[in-house]
Amino acid sequence: MLLKESILLLPVLDIREISQIAERTSPNFLSLFLALGLGIAGAISIIRNAGSAFVGVAIAIALVPPAATSGWVLPLVAVAAAVLVLVNLLAVNVSALIMFWVSGFRPVEKEAVVHARSSVISHVALLVIAIASLSVALGLVTYSSFQTILVEQEINGE
Repeated sequence: MLLKESILLLPVLDIREISQIAERTSPNFLSLFLALGLGIAGAISIIRNAGSAFVGVAIAIALVPPAATSGWVLPLVAVAAAVLVLVNLLAVNVSALIMFWVSGFRPVEKEAVVHARSSVISHVALLVIAIASLSVALGLVTYSSFQTILVEQEINGE
């Protein structure tokens, strides 16, 4: 609201028409796959001791833009961007957790390994359930975008 009343934004500007904002307010399955890939890449950079710079870049790509977008006062913009932040956060965590386990990050003691395995399985299951439930919103947006493109192509063809 403060930006809207200042000279920084034009009064007639609809922020939903800005391409960077529009990308964050209509998350689709591509966003989920991007976050899964960034989680895997970030975990690999940690596993190979390649430095933490790539992890920072992965976080900057997956989390910062939608988090900044979720700060807008418009409820639909804020909620849609917050869903994307949550999906990205969960996807990065689940893919990194799986990569660390597969790469052998386990406790040294045998008894602790059994407890760690059950803990990892339960955390992965919980994260997958959360991602799946949020993916309903992603699926609806993806379907809606697909239908919009089909209608636009049909109109342009006519």
